[in-house]
Amino acid sequence: MKHEYHTPKYVMAREDINFMQLFFDNGDYLSVSGEEIVSLSLLLYDGLILSENAYCPVIQGGSMRLALREDASFCYDGHFVCREKDYRRSRAQYIRKRLLDGGLRAIRLFDENNWHFTYHCRASAKDGEDGLFVGFLPDPSAPPAESGEHTILLADVGKKRIDRITLDFENCESFSVDRAEIANMDLKLSRELCWGAGDHIRAVRSGHLRLKLRKKHSCGRQVHLLSGKEPKIGRLEKRLCGKEGFSGHDICHLYISYRYAGFGTSFTERLYVPELCDNETLEAHGCTQESSFEEEADCGWEYLSGYAERLGDGSILVTFGKEAKKYLAGEDGNAAPEE
Repeated sequence: MKHEYHTPKYVMAREDINFMQLFFDNGDYLSVSGEEIVSLSLLLYDGLILSENAYCPVIQGGSMRLALREDASFCYDGHFVCREKDYRRSRAQYIRKRLLDGGLRAIRLFDENNWHFTYHCRASAKDGEDGLFVGFLPDPSAPPAESGEHTILLADVGKKRIDRITLDFENCESFSVDRAEIANMDLKLSRELCWGAGDHIRAVRSGHLRLKLRKKHSCGRQVHLLSGKEPKIGRLEKRLCGKEGFSGHDICHLYISYRYAGFGTSFTERLYVPELCDNETLEAHGCTQESSFEEEADCGWEYLSGYAERLGDGSILVTFGKEAKKYLAGEDGNAAPEE
């Protein structure tokens, strides 16, 4: 089933920009300090487009003016260019010429926390008395630009559509499960897109995953745990539901790798998993978040986004959002969902 997702339009103010990245049609990218951005004005289309693992706006019109400097020095001043010697000879002149030659396809604006928004575009540049002027051009094939919010039509996330899911924990640990290890799943997503510190993504409002981990992993399991020990199944299960087989979990994102076009074409979507913010309820049931992940991660950060329990058949039920609270309260009879 398809649903329409939406989010308010937003353009980062010039004074809030820490730095900017410029992406070109041949894969080059360049970085510009926020202090080199004299002005910025963007008009956005209503629709969003898929970009990496998130959804991004397309610029309908507007402009920016740059005052490029050779001595610009900022922390994230990276670049990837085909003419490295020319860039090292004169950074400002290289960026100026690259923009004048055309091919700008996206700009990415970073705030003081180094979180970003990406805007796709067509553009042309010209020299002016007070700096380099970049004008953004309309795309004749793009949707309207009349609303105050963006919209995009997306399908539900279901087992038949995916190859694997990567569980991303708050302390940056993660591990993947393949399709054969997902006994059952039902994710209910919010119709309001959220900003995941990097572009627009969907958020899990409620739902569950029932996992049955196997020693043999058809896709090659991807594991990133802080401990250097061999990632046996028991350790992965403990990372989810603790020593006692029931605990809160700190999953903050689900990376859904879809059964896409194949032949080298892949598509992975990032889903945000919000906090439950009910630590007292968890403690009232005789467990704490630390029982599941502080021992593994050696950190005291108390991010709670749901509950995980080892069931009688050896599978692990991982619940999120409203379903997690209902499951904990016994409103669903504390029974595993049917396949």
